[in-house]
Amino acid sequence: MSELVELRLLDALFAEVRAGCGGTRPGRCLSLSGTTALVEGFAEQNGASASFFTASPTDDASVGIDSLVMTSLPDRAVFAEPTPGIWRAALRLIADILPADEPSIVVIDEVQRLLGQGDAFEEILQAVWDRSLSRKPVLLILIGSDAAVMKTINSRDRPFYGRGKEMVLETTDV
Repeated sequence: MSELVELRLLDALFAEVRAGCGGTRPGRCLSLSGTTALVEGFAEQNGASASFFTASPTDDASVGIDSLVMTSLPDRAVFAEPTPGIWRAALRLIADILPADEPSIVVIDEVQRLLGQGDAFEEILQAVWDRSLSRKPVLLILIGSDAAVMKTINSRDRPFYGRGKEMVLETTDV
């Protein structure tokens, strides 16, 4: 895929989120392998609230919200307070502060670090997606540099199956 095609896919998914504002399940998810540079540029240029999280290599059902790279979400001050120690609580917190009336972007980078630890993260993600996140106008982007591991999240036998689209970015960070 060329960068232009990749940007069009991101634009189309975000347009679906924007069009779904006020609906029952406007959320969309994309799992992708490759660079974060394209996603960062996309998030900056579309003007939506955006948050970027990076999974730590030591995460074991815990989240380093201190790894929060950037957020422009309303109520972002909650991240300056003591933060939840597990992904379930962190994802629920994110879902709680996402605006219900305007589209947002949430990016979790280096997801392969969490997927390699069994089904726990995927089960948590599936539950929070089904109950909360998909009901908000959010484009959830799961990024991992290991294409083989990232492909598993959309496999039929995995908890998150059928909930997101898959894309492999051919561009690379330098």
